[in-house]
Formats: sequence, structure tokens, C-alpha cells
Amino acid sequence: MEESQNIYENRKKIWENGFDIVDVLEDEGNFDELEKKTYDEEIILNNKYNIEANKFLVKHAKKMKKKLLDLAQFLLSATYAYLLKLGWNVKEFYSFSKESPLGVDIAILRQYIPATHGSKSNVMTFAEKYTWCAKNEILGYLADQLLFRNTERNFSMLDDYGLLDDFPNPAQELNQENPDELMKKTQWFMPENLTSLGIVNANEEMIKEWIKSESMPDFEKWIDIEECHCNVLPKDNKWISLYSFNSISNDLGGESLMWFSTGIIKCSDFNYLKNDLKNGREFLIRELDNPEEFNSSTEARCYISPKDICWMNWKTEMYNELNNITIESGEFVEYKINKAVEECVANYPEYGDVYYKLPSHIIRDMLNIIDGDGYKYYDKYNQLKAVYFRAGERWEDSQSYLCVSKQDLFEKLKRSNIKIFWIVRVLKQATSKTLEKYSELHMSNDRTWLVWFEDGDLQKYLFTK
Repeated sequence: MEESQNIYENRKKIWENGFDIVDVLEDEGNFDELEKKTYDEEIILNNKYNIEANKFLVKHAKKMKKKLLDLAQFLLSATYAYLLKLGWNVKEFYSFSKESPLGVDIAILRQYIPATHGSKSNVMTFAEKYTWCAKNEILGYLADQLLFRNTERNFSMLDDYGLLDDFPNPAQELNQENPDELMKKTQWFMPENLTSLGIVNANEEMIKEWIKSESMPDFEKWIDIEECHCNVLPKDNKWISLYSFNSISNDLGGESLMWFSTGIIKCSDFNYLKNDLKNGREFLIRELDNPEEFNSSTEARCYISPKDICWMNWKTEMYNELNNITIESGEFVEYKINKAVEECVANYPEYGDVYYKLPSHIIRDMLNIIDGDGYKYYDKYNQLKAVYFRAGERWEDSQSYLCVSKQDLFEKLKRSNIKIFWIVRVLKQATSKTLEKYSELHMSNDRTWLVWFEDGDLQKYLFTK
């Protein structure tokens, strides 16, 4: 206890004299004015939190008639008290003497290997189970008493317990099929061949010419799905694609990859976006040239399921907007782009991490989506509004698609005077097998377009190559 007291006194001095460190660094020329201001603000926030946390520990130490209670002591004592409260005791659960019956937990440990490195055991002892329960109880208690902070939030009172830990949703787990098997039995949507070279037995020069060629897919066929012969999209509706990834190779040595994702913008602001891309605005190009990353995500500690996102629409959506400033007639004009696609990842004991694409919050509101299992999304009348499917094989030729009801979405967009656009990227390169044969064939053709509809006709502008 004396050692803990000394540690506490030293920490307290640092909290109280934190600005001395800043002053020393400033005198040595290690801070410019902006860095010093940021560092000062950080010191103030950290010190305020440390002082409040210390008051919290002192308050609980007094209840135990002790002068000091450090963090480890608080957590261990609170956890052990919780175990005892639930009925755990050494005699019944952890005894292994000859004079008394074998403890329940000892019997479990002799039969099943416990997990390590902070993960949950598949078969738990009572002590482990109660410890996990205690963790959640303690986290909830601390969240109600102290400010919360993570890499995305400044210090504030927590308004979402989902940021403290990952809580699996049984309703999601109940319907989840093996994603690899699901991919294998899902039919591809292939309106045209992405990789055809038009020749047989291609040599190195022919493959080079194909990679360098300016041929491109017919984007409209991939985006505006008038008719689909795959087994996942109902044929009684017309669908529009919000997201797609296609990786397709052939025996001739070529491989084409195509991504597209979607954004929406006020109709009056769309010309600002086009002009900024034409003028080579670096910030905008950097944000848009990779469609795979042009999506939002719901705030969570790590994992969150599509069903959680649909059911708990009050959760905070992150990275959902892109704000930019342009110049129009000598005046600064600010405009906003909303992302139409969201990504999430859920974890399952049987399958590991499973990634999903779904309509973003603003699109779900437009389509009145209130439920979904990661693959199909419905409104309150159980009408299908969006579909996500994957075909092929992971790490091999594969396809992912997110589609929504075209009529429903376009009606809402028109009513709100909002325009939808697509960012499409096409990458042509040699396959890995071809590179084994032609080791010098390390070249690619990587291009990205802005795509939109104007009076019913598809328009496109190439802004990176």
C-alpha cells in the first residue's frame, strides 16, 4: 500500500504540473504555435480527467476505510465481490482436496482447455463466466460516473454502451449461413465480359497491348439493372446498384477488377463537384479515387451487425459526409456529399469476421428500411427494398453487389431535389499465373470515373488514370 501511495503522489504532481513539460519543450524549440495550442488542450483534458478519476477512486477507498485505492485494486475487488454476490465460493467451485468433493470449476478445467489472451473460452468455468458479467457491470457503472473517450470522441458522458464492448446479436447469428458456401451457390450477375482479350494463346506483347488499351465496360449495364438472371434479385422489380466489386480473370492471362460506390448531392451543387474534379482538386480526388473505401460506418467498439444498425438507428454514423469548399464567381461556396453505402463487420464463432455492405443511414431513411440480416433489407410492410449478395470464391474470382429498389429511391431523390452519382474504378492487369510466366510484365491500367445520369442518359468523366 505504501508503494501505491508513492505512485499516486508522483502521478498527482504530473497532473498538477503538466504545463511545465510544455514550457520546456517550447523553450527548446520543439513546438510551433499550433502544436503548442493542441498539446495544451490535450494536457488540460487529460488532467481534468485524471483528477476526476482520482476523486472517484478516493471516494470508493473511503467506503473501504482506506486512504487510497488504485485502479487495479478497484477492478479486482469489484470483480471478486461480484463473483461472491452471484454465489461463487472456493469450497464448491475451486476445491481440489481429497477431503472434499472436486470443485465444479476444477472439473471443467480438467476437461476443457480455457482460452487465453483475453478471449472467451468456448466452455467456461463459472468464475470466468461471472468475471465477464462483472466486466460489463463495471464498465456500465464507470460509464455512468466518468467521462468517456476513444480515438473518435473527445471526453464526454457515454450515450452508447455499444462503444464499451462487442455484444453479439442472437437474431443476427440465428440467420447467418456460412458466407463461403453462400458465395459458391449464388449466381453471378454478368451483363458483359470484363476480361475478354478476343484472342487465343496470347503472348506477352498481346497481354501488354490489352492492358494498355482504352476499352472499358458499359457502366450502365452494371449500374442500372433492368433485367437480372441471377438467383438473388427478384425479377418483379427494377434495381439500381449502389456498390459493386468484381474481380474476374481468364485463361488468356488478363484480369479485370471493377469497383463502384455511390454518393448523393444536392442537384444545385453537382456542377461544383464536376468542376472541382475537372480542375484537379487534390483533396476531392484523394477522397473519391478509391470506391472501395467510399462508405460510412456505424460507431462501435469493433463489431456490429447489420441487424443492430437497422434496429438501433439512433447510433452515430461515422464518415458519412464529405464537405468541400469551392470558388464560384470569386466567392467561397461550401457543398456536402453524402455517402450512400455503409460497411460493417460482425464476428461469428463459426465463421470469424464477416463483412457487409448496406445502404447508409440517409438511404435507409429514404427507403424506410427498418430491418435486415446483411443480405436482404425490408420496410415495415415487409417489402424488400435492398439486396446484398456475393458470388464466386474469396481471394479468387468473385463479385459483390448492393442493389436497391430503383423506383423507390429515384422517387425520393427527385422529391428532395437530390442527385445520385457513382465513382467507378477499373483496373486491368496480368494475373498472378501470367506473372509467373512473364516476370517482367508488372504493369497495370488503373482509371477512375465520375458517372451520373443526365436526362436519362449515362454520362461519365475520367478524373484519374
